[in-house]
Amino acid sequence: MNNTKLIKAICDQDIKKVDRILSKGKSSINECSSGRDPPIIECVNASSRGLFWNGEKRLMQWHDDTKRREILKLLVHYGADVNARSVLTWQNGKTALLIAAQRGYSNCLEFLVTSGANLNITCGQGHSVLMLAVMNGHICCVNYLTEYMPASMLNQRNHQGETALMKAVSFASDANLLCFKHLIEIGADIHVENNEDDSALMYALRARFTRAATTLVERGAHINALTHDGYTPLRMAVHANAIPVPRLLRHGVDLTLSRRDRDLLHVAIQDGRHNVVRALVMNGFPPVDLIFTLFDDQPIITKSPLALAIASTQPAIARYLIMNRFYTRYDNVQLRSKRPIRQYLEAQNNIRSCQRAAECIEILDFLSRRPPTLRTLCLVAISSALSQDFARPVPAGQHGKDSWTCKPSFRDRVDLLDLPPSIKRVLLHQTPSSTICCSSWDFIDIEKEIPYPTCYCKGECESENLD
Repeated sequence: MNNTKLIKAICDQDIKKVDRILSKGKSSINECSSGRDPPIIECVNASSRGLFWNGEKRLMQWHDDTKRREILKLLVHYGADVNARSVLTWQNGKTALLIAAQRGYSNCLEFLVTSGANLNITCGQGHSVLMLAVMNGHICCVNYLTEYMPASMLNQRNHQGETALMKAVSFASDANLLCFKHLIEIGADIHVENNEDDSALMYALRARFTRAATTLVERGAHINALTHDGYTPLRMAVHANAIPVPRLLRHGVDLTLSRRDRDLLHVAIQDGRHNVVRALVMNGFPPVDLIFTLFDDQPIITKSPLALAIASTQPAIARYLIMNRFYTRYDNVQLRSKRPIRQYLEAQNNIRSCQRAAECIEILDFLSRRPPTLRTLCLVAISSALSQDFARPVPAGQHGKDSWTCKPSFRDRVDLLDLPPSIKRVLLHQTPSSTICCSSWDFIDIEKEIPYPTCYCKGECESENLD
């Protein structure tokens, strides 16, 4: 039997006509026809007439889903299978319940649940009904489902190992935030990892979802975790700027957990993010030499954090690093005589009258006049030996967490040394000079080494205004 007239009446949301057609018994209530889905799927899937665009360019519906629910009642009354699946490829085998959750049809959703729709059915990708509602930010559907669904569905995973909580933080929006908060309140597991070892925290950081990421950290999400490819929450925080790094560090993050993180300080310096540089240095990030190339058109190769600060015309950061004796072997052996860096700075100063370039030239002159002391050479040698494993790149062909993991941490290696506590603090740069306020870096006098007061601000240094 042909369902063409029935499908058209459903798409037109003509309740009386649907009832009249069904009452004649000439339609195949559970069969597909002419490349269309079963009528119950068409009811929740078809676009209604009377659509318009609002000022925010979001598609709004002229009618709510009340008419759809009434048509669903008729279809179920005449024997429609509430668990019938879509046969269309792009729907991935969804049922009417799954589509209703995806589209936010809360009235249809409630009716289908009370009519016996199977809450455990998933689509072809393994998405549950809760997951589809969360993915699209439909908090009304989420509230209803979490009240009636089995408790086991809360942390159910799709084929990629993702949970509804992960989907809630995959996109930063007010609607997703409401779904996220609700899932957290009813006990969603924040420690679950997907097939690639990503947690909900990693999803939130990657999506720059600051409010969700902050909540997860404060609730005890694992901040010292690695993905299969060696990514950590710290790396995502630095690169995505989704949560203030100082705030993350207060919760005890391991700065040298993954070898992939060995360039984090270099990245922060190149971007001129003073607060991140300060947080990493004062919390014990080791000075490491890495090959770092600036400017594709005129390559300037640097290695140490100090060399990068100078080459990228960041004099304030360079002063801070010098004040803290944040040196590497490259600084002691090559930086003072590195002609390409000086030539580049001189060119910038001559062509653009760049004040920052002129200041960096003065810093290079200072370093040339001040050879490293024996104490500095010894500390650099110790630090380089302890951070050698962390700075070592992963050999080609090696994969998995173990190849990226660096244990014990740099801090633990320092603690194991048979040295006075004062020397250990210097190796970790836990000295008063490391706490200098970012706003004072421009005024640091590296010639006189005047002590500066400890910073207690919650502004630029702590980045508490990121939200």
